[in-house]
Amino acid sequence: MSDYFATLTAIGDNNIANALAFGKTVDITQMAVGDGTGDGAQGTPVPDPSATALVSEQRRASLNSLKTDDANANVLIAEQVIPADVGGWWIRELGLYDADGDLVAIANAPPTYKPELSSGTGRTQVVRMQIVVSDTSAVTLKIDPSIVLATREYVDDAIDVYATTTKKGRVELATQAETDTGKDKKRVITTDKLAASSRVLGQTHNGDPNGAVAADYVFELCWDTSASPPISFYATAADGTAAGTTWQRLFAAFAGDTGQSFSVADATQDTQAVALGQFGYDFSKIGYTKLPNGLIIQWGGAVQPNQDNIFSTTLPIAFPNVLFRVFATDNNTTDTGAQPVTVRSNLCTLSKLYFSTIYENRIALFNYMAIGY
Repeated sequence: MSDYFATLTAIGDNNIANALAFGKTVDITQMAVGDGTGDGAQGTPVPDPSATALVSEQRRASLNSLKTDDANANVLIAEQVIPADVGGWWIRELGLYDADGDLVAIANAPPTYKPELSSGTGRTQVVRMQIVVSDTSAVTLKIDPSIVLATREYVDDAIDVYATTTKKGRVELATQAETDTGKDKKRVITTDKLAASSRVLGQTHNGDPNGAVAADYVFELCWDTSASPPISFYATAADGTAAGTTWQRLFAAFAGDTGQSFSVADATQDTQAVALGQFGYDFSKIGYTKLPNGLIIQWGGAVQPNQDNIFSTTLPIAFPNVLFRVFATDNNTTDTGAQPVTVRSNLCTLSKLYFSTIYENRIALFNYMAIGY
């Protein structure tokens, strides 16, 4: 067995077992160092699991860190930094205390003299203690960060982590070129760089079908906090010349210049821009509505002259392509006898509907609804 080792005390073993059983944790708060029983290696005590205190405690202070060993998940590494102005004794024994003041782990160490700065020499000393536990999740570190010191290694590791949206960390400022490109995920953009930046959105077009752009072009979005409006758009051809007036007017409209409004034709395909005006409607008693998928619904009423049993009515608007269905219902409020109405589908056109009744020389009032596109 090694001459130097660490072990849980009986109290520590019991506290950790209870913590695991009841879903709690043991909060390790302090480390104590002592000089054992005498001078030299002979004064180094053997760790005793039944101990409740060190043999000769010289200092007790908050831990700086408590972490799991990367190479062994069951090993905890406790660390304390002893400042240069503390010392004047030997370090031969170590102990870990929990928040209740119980000694939960004890260890011995090769004798090391810790000088005090007032003696003419001094050093900051890091003391580490490794302890094996059955489940490290039951042990946590509880410290007051305002009174502990940090090792250089700890600080270097901490500042080498880049900040994210959920945790603190290291940040670097972006250059103007990096701001313009907008592809770096680590560097931070400052407002002065942002105000002067120009961002390329894409280069995807190979000639404009309307003749506005004759070659490949690049979209550029620019913003300047001193300009009004602060956002401007540009389209530049691959040869460096400005794009056609069609695109310039479109970009100017996007930037807020109402004098450069830009209209589009009614869409006829899924990939085309939609003009809001193409979805017309008339919500009167004889009216219609156009749906985004191209369907048109029309409605209205008609009166059968008393001398005809086949009669027609003109639709509010003509269907551009197909008349799907026509429905008709009686609307005679002055005659107790219903007037059955038949749709004469074989006579109907895209702009006119035909109906008939079984009664001649009587007035028929009815409503209709027509669906098409």
